[in-house]
Amino acid sequence: VLDSLNLPDMPPDQAPNRWREWFKNVDSNVSHALNQTSEEKNYGTFEDLAQRIKRYHPRVDVEQALEIAYGWGVWDDDKQFVTLRADPRHRQRGPIAYRHAEAIALWQQVRAEVLFLDASEGMLRQNETERETRRGFFAHATRHVMPECGHMLHFDQPEATAQHLMMFFK
Repeated sequence: VLDSLNLPDMPPDQAPNRWREWFKNVDSNVSHALNQTSEEKNYGTFEDLAQRIKRYHPRVDVEQALEIAYGWGVWDDDKQFVTLRADPRHRQRGPIAYRHAEAIALWQQVRAEVLFLDASEGMLRQNETERETRRGFFAHATRHVMPECGHMLHFDQPEATAQHLMMFFK
């Protein structure tokens, strides 16, 4: 689990409005996202995308940012701009509210070893006591805090992240 288990519990009374909002917006959001032409989704070159990556992830060096840009981006059909390969809906809020009690019930059933790699400076931070409580619901868990890391561990500390994962899977 990479810098996760962070979602806040959502009360059941939010469910009707979440579904209502999702149904109301799903067509317009998807249509807008699929036809997005704004600067935040399209870039003149891969170098422009790399600059955006560097802006959000300052620990990434220029060469690494460009490598990520080539992985994330693709020329549009007319080769006029670079667009992201990601599904435009991946950040769209879904209709189902996160229910902490349901997550706990699932976590308690996990019998496999679980590795938690937490970012020392993750943007999805929550109270450390709460994080520890949540990790405690897994029967067999190991935790490592990655120093000098934000939420994108594999950007900020790629070798250390890979090393932890390789040791875990041995």
